[in-house]
Amino acid sequence: MEDEGNPVVGAMVDLDPVEGADFTDWMRFASQKYFNHLPDMAQTDEQGVFRMARVPEGVYNVVLSHPDFYPDPANLPLCVAPGGATWVGTLIRGAVLEGLVVGPDGAPVPGVQALMFKRDREGKTLKGFSKVVETTDQGKFTVRGLSGGNYEAMFIPAAMYAARREEIDPAAPPGTPWRVTLEERRPDKSQGAQ
Repeated sequence: MEDEGNPVVGAMVDLDPVEGADFTDWMRFASQKYFNHLPDMAQTDEQGVFRMARVPEGVYNVVLSHPDFYPDPANLPLCVAPGGATWVGTLIRGAVLEGLVVGPDGAPVPGVQALMFKRDREGKTLKGFSKVVETTDQGKFTVRGLSGGNYEAMFIPAAMYAARREEIDPAAPPGTPWRVTLEERRPDKSQGAQ
């Protein structure tokens, strides 16, 4: 459910054993986009309910993801046991970041994957808070569901441009479009002339 008490339709639910993690945000995006399959995951229905069959007994961190929301850090782990109770988690509507990706000539670059990774104080990526979008034909992108804090952005373009990493400025005024300029990929000198 969202922080206002309404059910959230289409949230992805992933269970990770408290001892270790089994699926990263990037792997989740790749599985959904390229294989149309999400292992060990469920999606919430019209009432915001999810069901998973054959989950072994144990304690799990519930990783919730949705394009418009981020998970409430106060969500408790799920304890799977005979006669266990129903788990209720909360998603919070997040901020929106809009931007434009251009090449060195200022022309928009379509088809760039923009990955936003939320970092904790030690610099580790926080699972469930990352977002992945792709630029439009006009080079524009919109990322929804961002929480406060530090994010690192990775832009992965077509072969002619080099990938780029940038820190997102959390102090930027809301609604300020972000312009990212890619550089042309330099030839790999380690392969030498043939």
